[in-house]
Amino acid sequence: MNIQNKFIKYTWLSEYETGVTFIDNFHKNFMNLTNTLIDVVYKQECKQKIMMVFHRLVNYTEDYLVKEEMYLQKIGYKNFKEHKAEHAEFIKEIISFQEAYENKEDICLNLLIYVDKYFKNHILTGDKKALT
Repeated sequence: MNIQNKFIKYTWLSEYETGVTFIDNFHKNFMNLTNTLIDVVYKQECKQKIMMVFHRLVNYTEDYLVKEEMYLQKIGYKNFKEHKAEHAEFIKEIISFQEAYENKEDICLNLLIYVDKYFKNHILTGDKKALT
């Protein structure tokens, strides 16, 4: 797959904001992680930097997803169960990527495709819908 110019690094825009400061801050961090992964793939630095990417993804799942779920429950978000299921699917996929990496598979590009899609579809669309 030719990835030349397929992924363009994100810049935080006011239209991405949910109005909930702690959530927006986590979303900015995830955006930065996505940008880092774009650099890792384009610079072909997967072997050197993939563990740092996984560390940041694990931190995101452990620190943020639970806090967001608690907040969504608190505000009575009507599609909470579906939203939480998307989080569970994200965690499952990240674990699958980690296992594939441990089995010496080349996963960086596919991980980038997945993370980029998650950022666009879940964070910028799903979370925005849930919180505004």
